Amino acid sequence: MRCWLLFLIFSLTSEESHGHGKLRQKKNTTLLKDLANALNDTNPIIETNDFAIDKQYLSFRDFITSKLVTRNRRDLKRRSKANIFVNSNNIFAFGRQCKDAFTNQSVIKNVRSGAKNVLKLRGVQLSERFDGIKQIASEGTISMSDILTGNRAKNPLTLQESYNPRENLYVTKKCRKDDTERCRIEVEGRGPGGFKGSGAISILFHKDQPAVNLWFGADGAKTAIMKFYKRDGRLIETLEVDIAETTKYRFERREQSDIAGISVYPTGEIYEWHFFRLRRLCFS
Repeated sequence: MRCWLLFLIFSLTSEESHGHGKLRQKKNTTLLKDLANALNDTNPIIETNDFAIDKQYLSFRDFITSKLVTRNRRDLKRRSKANIFVNSNNIFAFGRQCKDAFTNQSVIKNVRSGAKNVLKLRGVQLSERFDGIKQIASEGTISMSDILTGNRAKNPLTLQESYNPRENLYVTKKCRKDDTERCRIEVEGRGPGGFKGSGAISILFHKDQPAVNLWFGADGAKTAIMKFYKRDGRLIETLEVDIAETTKYRFERREQSDIAGISVYPTGEIYEWHFFRLRRLCFS
């Protein structure tokens, strides 16, 4: 496996990673030497002059798809105490251990398709934004999608629905054919004009979380801007996540359990509509 990884790294050194941060160009011989030494080291972080990689999330698929999450070395040291570790396309993230709020039958049976100002599920609530965070409309693109501005929400972290009831959430309930006992829901934000899928979605957990799994669906949106908050409204980190090619993510804190809320809004190409939805939401 390590031989394969080194071979793939060699072929990818002239390309940029599409994950968080960039894997900048470097001479192949120096890069391979650094990585070879790092792979044999017990240090959980691989560090070279140009980047750092959390070895816990080093996977063959990540290198194949160039989705490896990397971080500039100086940036890693500066934000090491407030970092969200990202694992993409984890086949185990939505397995039996996933407590999915969108498929909890005891709760979902009472949920109907349609507009929602606030969606209340077991252990979590969803609405447009958090109190203290402003919502504006994007400009210069075909898609009139939401943008959330401001990095400090009010203390304590509280959901705030849109002043326009047509621009809150929309829930779609899907059941197996001839089986209303096996259903799930998908959640979309409604942006300016009430268009489903172009609006922001904010998630407030009843208890602080060490990790959250999200499964996205995208139709025109290329990237999700994600903001993670503590219970007192302080921002933990902002991430730009590719949801066009990679849809399943695990976001995890290192040795902490302080994710109280998450806000998400879409971006994309200027000539396309930026539609997206949440298909699954797992947390402890």
